[in-house]
Amino acid sequence: MENVSRIMSQEHEKLDDLFIDFESMLGKNSDDAKELFNKFRWILEKHFFVEEKAIFNIAENILGDEVSDIFNLMDEHGTMAEFLNDIEDDLDEHISPDTSQLKNLLKNHREFEDSVFYPKLDEELSENQKRLIIERAREIIRG
Repeated sequence: MENVSRIMSQEHEKLDDLFIDFESMLGKNSDDAKELFNKFRWILEKHFFVEEKAIFNIAENILGDEVSDIFNLMDEHGTMAEFLNDIEDDLDEHISPDTSQLKNLLKNHREFEDSVFYPKLDEELSENQKRLIIERAREIIRG
C-alpha cells in the first residue's frame, strides 16, 4: 500500500521543480515568470489544504504532546502565504522579487515533513487512517 510519506514527498518534488523553473525565469520573461509563479502558488495552496484538512485533522488524534508540530507547520504555512503575497506584489510591480526567504522556509519545512513528520504518521496511523488521508490527498491533488 502507498504511504503518506511517499505521496506527500512526490508533491514536494513537484513543488521544488516548479519553484526552480519559476526562479530560472526571473529576469528573463516576466509573463512566463508570473505564469509559473501562479501555477506554483496554486499547487502549494492545494498542498497546504491537503495537509491542514486531510492530514492534520487525523494526525492530531494520535500525536498527543507532539501536536505542537502541527501548530508549527501551520504557522509556517501562514508565513509562506505572506511571502507568496510579497512575491506576487513584486511581480505585479515588475520588480524582481527576493525569493530567498520563501526558498529557505520551503526547504526546512519539507525536510522536517519528509524526515520526521510523515514517517511518524506512516508508523503510527492505522491502515484505515492512512487510506483515508491518501484518498483525500489524491482527490485534492487531482483537483
